[in-house]
Order: sequence, then structure tokens, then C-alpha cells
Amino acid sequence: VLHEVKQKASRFRNDPAYSQFLIDAIVEGVEVLDVADVVVYYSGADEHIFNDAFISKVAQRCTAALNKQCTLSLNKSSFSDPGVIVNSADSRIMYDNRFSARLERSYDDIYMELLKEAI
Repeated sequence: VLHEVKQKASRFRNDPAYSQFLIDAIVEGVEVLDVADVVVYYSGADEHIFNDAFISKVAQRCTAALNKQCTLSLNKSSFSDPGVIVNSADSRIMYDNRFSARLERSYDDIYMELLKEAI
């Protein structure tokens, strides 16, 4: 089941909702870190999404979420997983919001639900 979830996540990149997922993932990372100056690492497979309009929309959402001006620096990274990694600009704290990290954070809950269904 979890293998199939990972395969579907990979196909999600082609879904029109994927860019909104990335925006939400970045904003969530900014909120968790609670810092206004961040570095966003994204997959090279998503490079086409990170245009000026997208970046502007993300900055506006982050500014609204924190109630202070946000500054985003973007770095294309070598990971292939859908999602982003959000670091504070000073590199002291990081929030991994790639799909694999999100799945791992939910793994115990998912596993228990699957066990309940199997019984």
C-alpha cells in the first residue's frame, strides 16, 4: 500500500493542483520555522513551476501567515522527491516537507489504520 502511495505521489507532479501543494508546503515550512527569511530547496523536476509569478504568490502567502515581510531565496536541489525543504536563512533550523518526509511523519498513523482494516 505504501509503495503504491509513493508511486501516486510521483505522478502527482503532473496534476494541476501540484503547484498549489508546493505553495502550501512552503508556507507550512515557514510557519513551523517561524522565521521570515528562508531558503527553499526544490527538486530540479519542479524547476518549471518556480517562476516569478509563483514566487510572488508564495512570498505574499508567507507574509500573510507570519504578519511580517518574508524573504525567500530559492535553490534547485538534487533530490527528486516531490515537495520542498525550507531552511532558515541562517541555516540553524530546517523543515523537510518533501513527500517522503511527510509520509514518514504520518507512517505510524497510517500503519495503525492499515492494521485496523486488516483485522
